[in-house]
Amino acid sequence: MQDDKIISLSQISPYMSVLLCETKNKSYALDDTVIQFWNWIDDFKDGSNYSENSQYYESNGDVESLMVRLYTYQLDKKPSWWQLSPNSNLEQHVAIFIQYGSFVAIHFSQGELKEKLRKALIKTNYFSNLRPVSLATLNDLFINEEDIRTLWMQSVSGNSPFMPKSKTIGGEELADKLDPIVDQFFMMSAVRTKSENETSVGINPFKSVIWKGKCGSWSSFENQVVEILDKLNRSVTRRKKPISILAYPIDDITDLQGYYDFSLIDKDFIPEECVQDRELIENIESEFVIVPSTSPSSILNGCVVSIDILESSNKVAVLTAYPEIEDYSISFTKISVTELSKNKNKNKFRRVERLFSHYPHLIKCWYESGHSIIGGLAFENEYRDVVFDGFIWHGFSRYSVIKEKPGSDPRRPDFSLIGRDDSLFSWVRLNWNSAWMEKNGCFSDNQKGWFFCDDGSGEIADFIHMRKKDDVYYISLIHVKAAGSDRKERKLSVGVFDTVVAQAVKNMRHVRRKNLYEELKGRGSLSKKKCWFDNQEMNPEDFLLELNTIKESQTKYKVIVIQPHITKNSYNDGFDTKIRKQLDAVLVNAKNAINGLSADFYVVGSE
Repeated sequence: MQDDKIISLSQISPYMSVLLCETKNKSYALDDTVIQFWNWIDDFKDGSNYSENSQYYESNGDVESLMVRLYTYQLDKKPSWWQLSPNSNLEQHVAIFIQYGSFVAIHFSQGELKEKLRKALIKTNYFSNLRPVSLATLNDLFINEEDIRTLWMQSVSGNSPFMPKSKTIGGEELADKLDPIVDQFFMMSAVRTKSENETSVGINPFKSVIWKGKCGSWSSFENQVVEILDKLNRSVTRRKKPISILAYPIDDITDLQGYYDFSLIDKDFIPEECVQDRELIENIESEFVIVPSTSPSSILNGCVVSIDILESSNKVAVLTAYPEIEDYSISFTKISVTELSKNKNKNKFRRVERLFSHYPHLIKCWYESGHSIIGGLAFENEYRDVVFDGFIWHGFSRYSVIKEKPGSDPRRPDFSLIGRDDSLFSWVRLNWNSAWMEKNGCFSDNQKGWFFCDDGSGEIADFIHMRKKDDVYYISLIHVKAAGSDRKERKLSVGVFDTVVAQAVKNMRHVRRKNLYEELKGRGSLSKKKCWFDNQEMNPEDFLLELNTIKESQTKYKVIVIQPHITKNSYNDGFDTKIRKQLDAVLVNAKNAINGLSADFYVVGSE
């Protein structure tokens, strides 16, 4: 360090944006952090050259026990647009460290350095006595839902068709403008709120950052920082949820209790550029079916994830994994696979193991405690007390609720058997009626109208049923999903609905953007599809011709999900449980989305 180069504070007027940190013990010394910082800079460099230029020390100033360390430095790096050497950009930057009591504020004019340092505080050994201020602390002290003026939010539903990945809202009294049904599936990423002195302050609790804007002088910057640090030192309470409607990430794995459900991200919702993610899901689903485990190992620990791996409907292995949280990110450890039969291929389950070890963001889990793991984070949701009123109950007698498609191999269904075996596809083919106004009219022993099987890549639905009545064409888009178990005592499940409901919403939106005829016509030949009219097998092209004669104003759509995993008893008995609230929230959200597209939404479950 160069002690001889001192600069005047009158020359400094920083942008007020600081990383907030908490000291770990009473023996903390700010100068130790400064030394550790420069050691860290020397080691990581990030392809740039850092050279310390000058430094300024102040031990107290106007505030007793205030410690300030300020350094200017030069950053020498190659321009991003320049491919040759040795041309470079020479940037002048400042690093400021301010300690007051048990807290430290750190400012860098080099903006990206704050987040890099925050991660280094958590994940490296460079900084032994300092940690970022927690999300809960910042939420508690600086965010009041009554004072929020701008709110940045991110979806906690993965890549869902229900809602955007992120959104921003602004205005007065924002807490009253949040939708209790839709916005419970969002988390706060940042806010701009009114502070105690009526000025505007921005807070990003995830990044442990508070910002206000450009300061006119050093004294203005210092006073604002001291105000923040003083508030942190006086804090005694911890309020995790300043905005009650939203979901909140957690940083303590012990909060997760009662694992009960599991699902994978739908490959159709994975961005095209994420090729490895999509290929992994496709490869796993082409070989196995994965369901929440019914093995005793699944209850060894409240948070442990346990899945059954099925091959051709037979359980061939059980995998268990323990979730851990670091910096709010989920990882899985102690991954163990127990094979239930002799297997010559030692790498048979390698992809499933790799899913947990390297791709936790593709996994969804639900807990009876009301928590969920989605997108590589663990969340706590305060689910609203809403009830889904679109259930239709049926006995499914003579049909297998765990057999979705006809044929002996579910990966290679035999569609010639539709209507002639015990699969759910056959049940739909022989029992569904679209032209009804009351729920008790949805089943029919003598099916009338057009019935088109659209199962396959790019499908609109598994089945499309259309029947004309009183000059109205009633069209049902039917999505079929087999139950995860045929045991009478099977539990409620969110996972069995997660993918099929998301697909139903996505496809209904697609139909509304184009129309049904244009969508099917764009596929080319439909000759391999199965089609019936009034119970007689027909050429699917005839169905397309009929669609072309219909005006959109003549149609009335219904979106139907057939999912017999849910039973009437389990749903009614689950009243007032968090599992029931999780399920109702998902289904009501889907219903609202589909109703917004001028269609009705129903779920057929087991009587």
